[in-house]
Amino acid sequence: MAWRFLLGRWRIWVTLVGVAVLAGVLALVAFTGGSGGSADRAITHAYLQAAYAYERAMAANAVAGQAAVQRFASRLGRECGGVMARAPKDEESGSSIFSARRLGESRLHDEQRSDLEEELGTAVRMTFAGPSRQAADKYAATVDSLRWSDARLTRAVHEYAARLRETFDRPVPPVCADMKAWVASGYKTLPASTKALSQREARQASASRPRTPVASVSSALARYEGPREKALVAQSRELANRQDSENKSGERIYERLVKTLGLTVHERRQESAEAGGPGSVVIARASTAAGEAFVARLGPKEHGSRTNGGGCGLPLSIKGPGMGGFSTCMSRSGASREPSVDCASARLTVTTNTLPATRSVRLRLSDGSQITSPVLFVPAHLGGPAGFYYQVVRGPSPIPVSLTELDTNHKAIRTTILPRIVECTSNPVKYLPGGIRTLVRDRVPDGPAFSIIGERYRFLGKVYFELKANVEETSEPGSAAIGGSSVTFGANKPSMLDWQTETGCDPHPYVILYSLLSAPADTVLLGTKGKLSAAHRVTIPTSLHAGGILIYAALPAGPSELVIRSPNGKTLSTEKLDQLTTETTETCQGEKEQRPIQR
Repeated sequence: MAWRFLLGRWRIWVTLVGVAVLAGVLALVAFTGGSGGSADRAITHAYLQAAYAYERAMAANAVAGQAAVQRFASRLGRECGGVMARAPKDEESGSSIFSARRLGESRLHDEQRSDLEEELGTAVRMTFAGPSRQAADKYAATVDSLRWSDARLTRAVHEYAARLRETFDRPVPPVCADMKAWVASGYKTLPASTKALSQREARQASASRPRTPVASVSSALARYEGPREKALVAQSRELANRQDSENKSGERIYERLVKTLGLTVHERRQESAEAGGPGSVVIARASTAAGEAFVARLGPKEHGSRTNGGGCGLPLSIKGPGMGGFSTCMSRSGASREPSVDCASARLTVTTNTLPATRSVRLRLSDGSQITSPVLFVPAHLGGPAGFYYQVVRGPSPIPVSLTELDTNHKAIRTTILPRIVECTSNPVKYLPGGIRTLVRDRVPDGPAFSIIGERYRFLGKVYFELKANVEETSEPGSAAIGGSSVTFGANKPSMLDWQTETGCDPHPYVILYSLLSAPADTVLLGTKGKLSAAHRVTIPTSLHAGGILIYAALPAGPSELVIRSPNGKTLSTEKLDQLTTETTETCQGEKEQRPIQR
């Protein structure tokens, strides 16, 4: 959720400002070779002194920063409380009546609202750091006077100090006025100031920003340190470790401000239901075999039509400390959900609906051991009888093999063989030799640049080949990739028409189609405006073991059909793509923004 993301950005931003000089120290380590001369060691000592002085000032100013944020929040509450309460909310795209145009409009609203939320976060962070402006100027002036024998080191440290100075030189963004302007536009157009801030934040986020974990600074600088320097590093590390606890008050103020402005009404309703809101009932408090505590709640009956995927008589949610959360719709028959074994963070999670008569489940592992635990049971007065099995074991081995459902007398009433999931480690994706290769660098006609990447990796014991398309933003040269579509091929021979598409709207509607052609001798043609043209063909390096060649096309307007012909000219298949073209055009029409408001 957006405001939770911004809290993460809050911590990162304040930490970056608070330990900027330690980031410069990282640059020092990166660019300095050998032990350095006495002059460089003296400069390093001066640098560490400036670092410690600045961090002390940040710590001393924390209370003043929190008070400034509180005053800022009070003023915003008076001037624009509830201003965003009626802003368009996220919509469910699964509805049969959810048009492509509405999808584009929903994407635009979501992006604009996120930009305004980010602007609010920036305003709060800048207000918090404001009392340390003088300390930042003093630190930057000290750094400007330092010159190491390594010109690259000096340049890197000075550049970081310049970024810190620029952060304090910027005015606090007019977030209240900008939110009111968006509302006044009918939620269609962002003010130019918001758009400029969003672009600047995106550039800074994608830039290489030196930063070092405080805990590793001492060992990294050991070659430059004497006893005095070691003491300075230890003291700086202690101050940095205190930053998180000192920032919690500011985070709480930010959370209250988000609610005051009406930014998260729709999100809070969902969170309330998941966390035990009105109508929810706790049906179990337990721990998994991996030692993780959780709470299982039965939510109130959900109403909805089958066409939009809504409606659930027995919604179940499972949450615990450090868990992302799990939710499902329980079944009274126990037959509507296939058993599942999922891997995440070296944990194997086993879930399934159970029979109404089931009271416990015996899980058998590959080493012959067994784990018996009760099911999450819903009695008749709560809408049951119904049960659900939830268990987590540590990976990568032994792995779950089967589960046996037991009744009240511990008699077996059903045994189910589970999918075999192997190699469930903290990093289950293991790239094979030569497994990541950029296959294409191209550009949509009169549009953005893009690349297509091939990857070969092993995941949970199986080898896959995957194609990914990454599209670059058009607003800044050399900007970061924003595309993210992909198509994966397993051990089976890929289909000729197993296509993946990447669509976009800037600066005009476009479609990128790409796939793996298992019969390289065939020809792929795309029909556009009544004319057939051949798709591009790219040989994939043998190290990727792809089993075919890459076929792709990038078009400013969607194609009408895709044709595959054999070497003798016989048409093997034809696929109509008119719907793709229509949906892309309508989505872009809905996503198109009016001319920015000039302020």
